[in-house]
Amino acid sequence: MTEIYSEVLGLAVENIGLHDDFFRLGGDSIISIQLVSRLRKRLSLSLSVKEVFTYRTVYHLSELLESRRHEEGISLVTEQGILEGEVSLLPIQEWFFHEVELGEHFTSFNHWNQSFMIHVPELDIDILKQSLLHLVEKHDALRLYYPKTEHGYLQEYRKEALSPDLSILDRRDLSDEELVEVFTSWQSGFDISEGPLLHVGYIHGYEDGSCRIHFCFHHLIIDAVSWRILTEDLQTMYRSLMEGNTTPAYVKGSSYRQWVDVVKTYKEDSPILREEELTYWNSIIENTKNSSLHIKSLSSSSYHHSDLVLDKDSTSRLLRDIHGVYHTQINDILLSAFSLALCDFMGLSAHGILLEGHGREDIFPGMDITETVGWFTTMYPIVLERGKDVLSTIVHTKESLRGIPDNGIGYGSLIGYTDGNLPRISF
Repeated sequence: MTEIYSEVLGLAVENIGLHDDFFRLGGDSIISIQLVSRLRKRLSLSLSVKEVFTYRTVYHLSELLESRRHEEGISLVTEQGILEGEVSLLPIQEWFFHEVELGEHFTSFNHWNQSFMIHVPELDIDILKQSLLHLVEKHDALRLYYPKTEHGYLQEYRKEALSPDLSILDRRDLSDEELVEVFTSWQSGFDISEGPLLHVGYIHGYEDGSCRIHFCFHHLIIDAVSWRILTEDLQTMYRSLMEGNTTPAYVKGSSYRQWVDVVKTYKEDSPILREEELTYWNSIIENTKNSSLHIKSLSSSSYHHSDLVLDKDSTSRLLRDIHGVYHTQINDILLSAFSLALCDFMGLSAHGILLEGHGREDIFPGMDITETVGWFTTMYPIVLERGKDVLSTIVHTKESLRGIPDNGIGYGSLIGYTDGNLPRISF
């Protein structure tokens, strides 16, 4: 457990005590997902993200896992094999297609992508191609595409799993500017109505003998949490094939389709609680209107851009050291600073802010999406108020964040993102 803490937090093992709080060490909800995932993969131990938030320390989490060693776990909801057929849209995807139809912000909607690059040693190209095929077989979201009908866009799995196109480049043949042009051509070459919506490039010829793998995906099929899932799986599959295994062993968790379906039931689940939550969100929306009117009055014809870089010691204090007094997390501090800056700038005591969440909330029994690729993002509004001083502002911000029902996942199901009420400032 301590070794896995060390890996996901980026800390030396000797700097992690049995009773150190995971979140005071720099953990957050996304890193919690990584912790849960590695425990399942490496030790075949089942732990929920919610339990990480509750038990927090190596000691207490180990006690919990030891106590249920002989218990039968909750039966997981999964889909195995190569999935096919239609998939409903998550609220965030409905928002995307709404914006596409409006035609204001997504005029080049096929280009809207996420991309990243990893450093690797020189690889066997044939084995890399096989690994990529297994990656597409395991992660069905990589086969999603979006045919357009007279009623709008659909989301469907392609029936066959085909190895993604692999472009091979020699770095020595290209200048920095030419390399950027190649990357841009890969990122802009998608057609959401046809697919595939991913591209992989292998770049060799670096001076130190290392290579790079460049991944780009249309944003409809991926989020930032998925990056880590894909890179770790690619590494595992490549190593397995190098060792002579023809088919890397894996078991799929809950599918993206199953997650969409269960999110769709959120509104009907616990009607009294949902009515209370709807009242909460409507109150938040009402309290954001004043600041939204002020934001609309600002001109975007001129702006100033500033960069600030913290040194290593300051970053460590921000991530870990300062949270003991008020039991805060990093977003409590950052949003408090943001709130104070906005109040100084706008002259208002409160502001509506749009927050984004990773959306992989641990609220549906039997669902395991810690290893599922897809676009799970949620959006929801919050009101940030300035207190009489810095400390009271931090306390208010912390209480506001803790009071958000289910980390905001219900806003998309109960209200949606297309009614024009979302705050114009996002964090």
